[in-house]
Amino acid sequence: MPIRRQLIPLFLLLPVVAGCNQLGVKQEGPPPEAPPAPAPEPAKPAEPEPPPEPPEIGAIIDMLEQGKLEKGRRVLQWYLHVHPDSPTAESLLAQLEADPREALGPPAREYAIREGDTLGALAAEHLGNPMKFVILARYNGIDVSRNLRVGQVIKLPASDHGEKTEKMPRSEDAGRDEKTAEAPAGGAPEYAPAALDHQATGLEALERGEDKTAYLAFKRAVAIEPTLQPAKRHMQALARQIATRYHERALAAYQAHDLDRAIDLWNRALEIAPDYQAALGYRARAMELRRRLQQLDERGD
Repeated sequence: MPIRRQLIPLFLLLPVVAGCNQLGVKQEGPPPEAPPAPAPEPAKPAEPEPPPEPPEIGAIIDMLEQGKLEKGRRVLQWYLHVHPDSPTAESLLAQLEADPREALGPPAREYAIREGDTLGALAAEHLGNPMKFVILARYNGIDVSRNLRVGQVIKLPASDHGEKTEKMPRSEDAGRDEKTAEAPAGGAPEYAPAALDHQATGLEALERGEDKTAYLAFKRAVAIEPTLQPAKRHMQALARQIATRYHERALAAYQAHDLDRAIDLWNRALEIAPDYQAALGYRARAMELRRRLQQLDERGD
């Protein structure tokens, strides 16, 4: 009987000890180490973006003709950074940075602007290069080289290029001659109203300096009335002027070795002025050069 009394308390204590272990009694020893975090992958370096292309040389020439000289200077510097071997861009930039009087010398004679004249054509005739229109404009203090007026007097330097040009009559004399030349001996002829409307549209566009719009209007007028003046005379003068601009831009493309664009521009010039000899000659040269290059490419293949 005494032995049975001693075993009962021990038996009752066993569940208590087990419960203490389940309640999370702190055990001795260090806690297990957490696995190390994976190292972050190194970021891939961003691929550098290709530098933007500057405008083509023809667009830069348009910019300079509009009188945007400072912007044109910055764009030319950008263009030469991308295309360092462009002689046209080098020449245009040099004209913007040079002193006009030091570059061209003192004025030698005066010239009165006639219908169809452009500074590019005058530069080609008197300075030997149509791309020298920039320095010729600065030489005369002309901000916008496209805004030439018939009868406007400019100064030309002494030059070995072209023939000597005599002083032309002033604009008031030219205007007076034009008005008197329009009066026919037998009275004013009757023209179709549509032709007169096109002529009036052309004259208004001409006053605004919109040469292409004026040319198309005069062309429509002459298509209806082939003898209508001054529409016919203005159409012929504008045709030469617009063709000369195409020719100048074609020369720039040719010098930049862009034969396809040069030939396209000469085609446009010849659509307007089919007898433009300079455009005919240069286009033939460019087409022959393109043909030879294509032959070389075919042999290389």
